[in-house]
Order: sequence, then C-alpha cells, then structure tokens
Amino acid sequence: MNHSSAGKLMLYAMRLPAAVSALAIVVMAVVVLADIAGRTLFGFAVHGAYEIIRICLCVSIFFGLVETTRQRAHITIDAIDQLVTPAVVLVLKVFAAAMLLAFLLLLIYVSWAQASDVIQFGDLTDDLRLSKLVFWGPILAGLCLAALVAAIDLSALLRH
Repeated sequence: MNHSSAGKLMLYAMRLPAAVSALAIVVMAVVVLADIAGRTLFGFAVHGAYEIIRICLCVSIFFGLVETTRQRAHITIDAIDQLVTPAVVLVLKVFAAAMLLAFLLLLIYVSWAQASDVIQFGDLTDDLRLSKLVFWGPILAGLCLAALVAAIDLSALLRH
C-alpha cells in the first residue's frame, strides 16, 4: 500500500464514526416514526422504542464527537486570533488541544468506572432487558476514538 492509499484509508477510517453517528440518527427517526404511526394507526407501540432511541442517542452523540474533534469544530473564540501574533495563536491551540485531551481522558476514566459497575452488577434495561453496556459501549468507544484523534491533533500541533 503506497503512502497516498494509506492516507485515504486513514481518512475513511476517521470518517467511519461520523457515518455510524448519522446512521444512528436515521434509526432514531425511523423508530420514532414507526412508534407514532403504530400507536395512531394500529393501536400498538414499538416495544422498547424508548430504549432503542436512547441507545442511538448515545451512539450519535459520542461517535459524532470523533468527527467534531477531527475537524476541530468545538466551540472556540476566534476574535482573539485577530488580537495576538500567530505564535500566540499556536500556543493557545496547543493549550486547547491538551485540555481537550485531558478532559476526554477524564471522561474515559469516569465512564469506565460506571461501565465496570454495570458489568459487576449486571444492570439491565427495563423493557428490552439488555445489558446497560449497550449505552456504555458506544460512550466509551466514542470517547476513546475522540481521545485518539485529539492526541494525534495535539501531536501535529506540537510538531508545528
């Protein structure tokens, strides 16, 4: 595999979480529509709709976080960029990237503790009786991927 093929493969791999996030949003919309139509037209609801929607919400938020991090699309204050030198802007970007990485690592640590409790106690969802890991799995996966992207971004900024 040549260098450009590896780069394209990496780009697709980085965009995969965004596609998963978008798919989760579509599934949420379909489940909501089916649930409402089922209740209105046929007098029955989609069993576990609320839980399916919550799972998809976890997937969409935390897998979407990966793409947000990749694009550096977090909330920023661009006005300061006009007031300081490019060197200061670079320092601020490095600081922000380091803080983002630290925050993501903290979230991973706290989320892992919660997921460990789910494993230890065998917590299940109310309707579908699924392990609550169906929530914590996507949360941890998205956070870990976002942290990896943040670490790569920080490394690139430090080489600048």
